[in-house]
Amino acid sequence: MYTATIPVDHSQFTIFDLFGDDHYSNLEIPDAPDWLVVAGQGGALFHASDRALSAEVTLEIWPDEPDEDSAGAAATHAFSTPNGRVMIACITASPSDKNVPLPGPGDYHLRARRTASRNIAEEGDPDVYQEVWNVKVWPRT
Repeated sequence: MYTATIPVDHSQFTIFDLFGDDHYSNLEIPDAPDWLVVAGQGGALFHASDRALSAEVTLEIWPDEPDEDSAGAAATHAFSTPNGRVMIACITASPSDKNVPLPGPGDYHLRARRTASRNIAEEGDPDVYQEVWNVKVWPRT
C-alpha cells in the first residue's frame, strides 16, 4: 500500500507512468462535469471537486480483483503501463509526487473511490477541501 498527499491542480491529479512516452493529456475527458476518473494508455486521470486543494491518495496493489467495497460509488477502468511503475502525482508536478512500482509492465484494472472530503480552511476563509481517495489496482487477465 502506498499513500501520498498531493496538491490538486485544475481539479485533477494523476496516477500515471510518467517514465514512458504516454501523457495523461491524451486521455479523453468526458463532457459530463461529474466524471470521476478516466484511464487508458499510461495510467489514469482523476477529477476532484472544484474546491479541493489536495488529495490524500492510497494506492493498493492486488494480485487479483479485490472484493467490491460497499462504501459509495466507485469507477472501474483499465490502463496499461510500458514500464511497470506509476507516480501518484499532481498534474503540474510536486515534491509530494510518489513513485510506485507495479508487479511489471502490462495491463491493469483500477477501481477508484473518493471516500471523504475534509474542510481544511482556516477560520474565516472560504471552504476548501482535502479529498481522500482509495485506488485499487490489479493485473488484467
